[in-house]
Amino acid sequence: MAKATMWETFIDLIIRYPLDFISQLFALLPITIGLFRFNHLTVSMKWVVLFFLAYFLKDSIAWIHSLQRESNLYLYNLLSFPEIAIVAVIYAFSMPRQSKKIIGFTLGCLLLNFFFYSSQAISAGNLTIARLFIIIIILVYLNHVLNESLVRNILRHDLFWFSAGLLIYAAGTFFIFLFGKELFNFNASKAYETFDFYWNFQEIIFIICCILSTVGIKFSESNNRSNFATEL
Repeated sequence: MAKATMWETFIDLIIRYPLDFISQLFALLPITIGLFRFNHLTVSMKWVVLFFLAYFLKDSIAWIHSLQRESNLYLYNLLSFPEIAIVAVIYAFSMPRQSKKIIGFTLGCLLLNFFFYSSQAISAGNLTIARLFIIIIILVYLNHVLNESLVRNILRHDLFWFSAGLLIYAAGTFFIFLFGKELFNFNASKAYETFDFYWNFQEIIFIICCILSTVGIKFSESNNRSNFATEL
């Protein structure tokens, strides 16, 4: 009986929050294809697969908390740490000459992120720092690749598609979480309607990120360097 009740609760949660469930399913897209082609991926793209695995794990734990009627908001703060670390590794491998600067920048952001961490509620500081870090790293990478003509065809460059998807997601959610304190203030008038709108928006752009990243994984080939004009 308990199992049936738990299952019914899970179905009810999916009906109430369909985009949360759909976005988690889309996270399986780059994970599944990435694992299937794992031996053929570049080092950076292998870490991209790990990036989405972290998201999938976070969402899975969040569902468990929801089933037990416990708060899962702390998971979003906690995820900001592997977000920063994994993105740093992805682009450090892609820009080895800039790796020391990336490491220094990453350690600084992780240290700052630590001071904003909260296990009780959404931390606008954690989520804003992570997204600002991602935006800066991606813009530096794209500027590096395009200005120095390192790639012959940018549309066949695996990391371009991941960068495009992640940039859309990070930029699209930056201001949402910058004002996260107001967004998660459920005592305000029409707070739940406002929350649902912005929450669903960030789920939609995460789905876009998953799709674009999957395209990048399809283009990734560890033994094929013909698309690079010179060394990164």
